[in-house]
Amino acid sequence: MQQLSTQEQNKVYLRQSNMLTTAAYNLSRNEKRLVYLALDQVMNGKVEEVRGRFDITISHKEYALQFNEPYKNISRDISKASCSLNKKEVVFYIPSEDGDDGEKALDGLGWTIKRSVRPKQGVTVLGFNAELVDIMKDLTKYTGFFFHNVAKINSAYTMRLYESLRQWVTIKQSGQTEGKKSTGRSAKTNSVTFSVDWLIMRYQLPDSYNRMSDFRRRFLIPAVKEITEKTDIELTYIENTSKAGRKNKVTSITFYWKEKNKRASAGLKAEDTSSVTSPPVITDIFNTENEELQGVLEKCLVYIDKFTEECELPTESWCLHFIQLFSVVRKETAPEALINKLKKIPRAEDSDVNDD
Repeated sequence: MQQLSTQEQNKVYLRQSNMLTTAAYNLSRNEKRLVYLALDQVMNGKVEEVRGRFDITISHKEYALQFNEPYKNISRDISKASCSLNKKEVVFYIPSEDGDDGEKALDGLGWTIKRSVRPKQGVTVLGFNAELVDIMKDLTKYTGFFFHNVAKINSAYTMRLYESLRQWVTIKQSGQTEGKKSTGRSAKTNSVTFSVDWLIMRYQLPDSYNRMSDFRRRFLIPAVKEITEKTDIELTYIENTSKAGRKNKVTSITFYWKEKNKRASAGLKAEDTSSVTSPPVITDIFNTENEELQGVLEKCLVYIDKFTEECELPTESWCLHFIQLFSVVRKETAPEALINKLKKIPRAEDSDVNDD
């Protein structure tokens, strides 16, 4: 299974359901990296369900290149991460079903149900839980971000915070407010407020982080610094204290961020792909800037992923142009699973399309 090309990292756009972004779990850095690679293969149609799982093939050599790690110990690192990932679960809370005594209602799902380590072949195959993948693939409300930004981050907690920030455009549009609210300094500055309790619970931070001094020193300050230094946004924050109860107790954090370089994101924003109900216009593939083509491709992938009976049908010509676009942008043939998904979508007549 072909992995992400190192040269193409800055063009790979990952998408995951907001349900996963806001779920409660605690993964290590290497475990999160495995999830990111799985997201690329699942969301971009590179793998299909088999026996209740999605088998994600991780090339050890490609992993080392993608995350700029020495190859020598990569096989053991991946084996260790895949073993611990296989024993962990992701928790989805269901507030409406909470007990009268305050007991939390939840669904807990294992990340993977099988792992196969093959050192001689230089690969590890992870069998991701199909039920969890269905949740990950629910793009009704989703979080989008570029692979090269999360690939640079060394802390799993920082990865979670970065994803939460990237989710905010969708949250603001859909009116979700659980654990957070909007506030802002100006139209050019994005902002969101998270309660400290929400961050601790959803990121499953250690119990010691309930002390604000530890929360600030070991999570908040390092995460803000790493996001600013290594990703596409500049991040600052303010601490908000309680107006009731214990005086001066910090109850929430308001984060403010700005885009460093809009061109680095290929001109693609979450709002551009939050609702794609008609086949995106595919421009002149060979005479258009690659950054623009990347944005078009991502819109096409969202259109195919989220296609429903209410969507405008594609023509056969559009489908052929899409396959060509995929090859030009990704430098590889469109995966069979993606082609099969496209084939299941009914076609509109090509009669209104002008011949070249």
